[in-house]
Amino acid sequence: MLRQFPHGTCRASLRPWILSGSLFLAFWISTLAASSPQDGAVPFLRFRDLTLGYTGPDYDMTNLTEIRIGWFGPTNANDPLTGGAWWAANFAVQEANEQRGKLKEHRPIHVVSNQTTGSNRVQSPMVSEDDSKEMNGGLGTSSAEDSFSKLPIRLVPRWAVDPWGTGVSQLTRMVYDEQPIALMGSVDSASTHLAEQVVAKAQLPLVSPVVTDKSVTLAGVSWMFACAPADAVIARAVSKDILAALRANPPASQTGRRGLAMLACTDHESRMITREVTRELSLQGRLPDFRLDLPPNSLNFSTALSALEKVNPALLLIVAGPEDSARLVCAIRSSARGIQSSSKDRPGPEQTADSPPQMSGPVIYGCQAMARTRFLELAGPAAEGVRFPLLVDSGVGGVNAVRFAERHVAERHREPDYTAQLTYDATRLLIEAIRRAGPSRLRLREALVQLSPWEGVLSRVQFDGTGQNTRTNIQMGAIRNGRVVSLGICHETMQ
Repeated sequence: MLRQFPHGTCRASLRPWILSGSLFLAFWISTLAASSPQDGAVPFLRFRDLTLGYTGPDYDMTNLTEIRIGWFGPTNANDPLTGGAWWAANFAVQEANEQRGKLKEHRPIHVVSNQTTGSNRVQSPMVSEDDSKEMNGGLGTSSAEDSFSKLPIRLVPRWAVDPWGTGVSQLTRMVYDEQPIALMGSVDSASTHLAEQVVAKAQLPLVSPVVTDKSVTLAGVSWMFACAPADAVIARAVSKDILAALRANPPASQTGRRGLAMLACTDHESRMITREVTRELSLQGRLPDFRLDLPPNSLNFSTALSALEKVNPALLLIVAGPEDSARLVCAIRSSARGIQSSSKDRPGPEQTADSPPQMSGPVIYGCQAMARTRFLELAGPAAEGVRFPLLVDSGVGGVNAVRFAERHVAERHREPDYTAQLTYDATRLLIEAIRRAGPSRLRLREALVQLSPWEGVLSRVQFDGTGQNTRTNIQMGAIRNGRVVSLGICHETMQ
């Protein structure tokens, strides 16, 4: 039987408790505020200062006839966006097999394309069944390290058009059925986050060649390694160049253009970079005078062009993928009456090949996507003069870099962009770690840590405690005569 209390009795009885609790909370907050400065502690956790580790069980993989490396990404070598990365990973594997002295002759890389959502088991093009027996030295099954070093390496890919659906389920089955010693991938941060969830449970290293989203290594997964510089570093480079250009020029040019405008797409990659660029500009006290967000894969830019015509900016920052960036650049150049006549584009007595091209419209900046081959193919002459951060330096690397570029041009009929270059270096790093670690996933993880800093052919990899590459020497680049060139730290005068 429920007892009835007069109206307001419960509220009145709780008042002393509420008052006591409020006083205790105020006392606790004041105590923390008074004690924190004394010991120099900060009121939050700096995750980048930690060093992730693993203390669980370890075991050697046995009965191996080959060394399998999983690949979570597309396998269509003809894809203009992802084909270069797939080719580069295979090229690094082929080089490793040749260096072990098991391939008698060189064969071009003919990569098998398979984009189905069913079984996607692809035999590595450089390792046939007969080659596998010969490269294995006639051995059947052995896990001894002297035999392990003689085993051929093979990429085992898994992918689907829908990575969030069938793609990740295929990856999970591959990880447990094929038992790769490590995983390479993926082509963007969203799919890399999916792969990260798998390796967190399966306990095998995941090496990401091209992802710049810093949250990938902030999930606390000790098996995760990102070889590309983070978005924050990229944003710092482009922001520094933009601010220097603004300071070096008067508020308004002869054409009346002034200020900074920003066009940003809303896909995941662009949003992550936009956030870091906005933060960096905010810290410097110079946010864009105008910003417009656009959906990806747009074909109609009338709203953006009308807004830019009213704003009339001197500088324009475009944050988008390579294809969206190309469409935007072409539309903006066209609306500003495009590129001037070809006679004016050719260097004259007062203009050298290294001089800024005489282009109409605002000076266009972009993110690293403008260094992609796909951007150049789609933008064409409209790309002349655009500026962007470089993730690799094509001027370093020596003979190995030249050989890689020559092979890429010979077999793919185009110069490699940074996705192919970073994938090549990341695959070489992983293979070297495998060679040192032997048939153990845990020792492989530790070998990746110990190999840092790693001097790649075209980039330097130095992991922090979370597995993120900490390289900060990002240079600016530009399109000159249809090619990507490095500008170093110089700043050109706006036209």
